[in-house]
Amino acid sequence: MRPMKGFIYFLFVLVCSLGCMNKEDLNSNVLNIEMAVQRAQKACGQSSTAWLREMLQKAEEDRLFKAHNGSFIGFVSMVKHQNHTVFYTNFMNKVGGGMMFYLMDCNGDPFDGSAAVTSDPGFFQIEAHKKENIIYSNIPLELFD
Repeated sequence: MRPMKGFIYFLFVLVCSLGCMNKEDLNSNVLNIEMAVQRAQKACGQSSTAWLREMLQKAEEDRLFKAHNGSFIGFVSMVKHQNHTVFYTNFMNKVGGGMMFYLMDCNGDPFDGSAAVTSDPGFFQIEAHKKENIIYSNIPLELFD
């Protein structure tokens, strides 16, 4: 029973430290919604990515006010696969919401990555966790690379 008690204390400290973060704790580039949207628009050759802006706004609301009960705590990466720009979301799914391990195309539609996963099962996971591919994160970048 004692190891479980230690684990619970560890989780408590981890949750408290994540909840007490502010902008100075993170690289400001990955907390900048406008910069993330601009990178996405440039990579996609589009003038609008409203779906991405809406998702990142929810992530900011969750970071600042816990407005979505932690469902949008995590990160979004932009990964190149063959001739496609693919967005990988990893928002924690604490209460049934969030978008954990979703792959989306430039229109915000689901991206079928089954061919990549068949040939290289860890491709999206590995590429998404590279700092240079992360366009937005409300968790510390020290967790990556």
